[in-house]
Amino acid sequence: MLKRARGDRAGGMKDLDRAIELDPRLPSAWSNRGIARRLDGDLPGAISDYEKALEVAPADWNHRERVKRDLEQMRRE
Repeated sequence: MLKRARGDRAGGMKDLDRAIELDPRLPSAWSNRGIARRLDGDLPGAISDYEKALEVAPADWNHRERVKRDLEQMRRE
């Protein structure tokens, strides 16, 4: 795993893009990229990533309820 300087948002986004490229079945990569996009003001991108996270996640994924809750909140924004 790469170690990035704190606040290197562009580098962090590249890492998430690469993780998704290597294994598009990683729900945490999708949800974390969604968080980053939301913080960057890209609400449509964040919603898309959260939806993908839920699509690829196993039924017992620990973060499923949080992602669902956040997704519903973003849809209301």
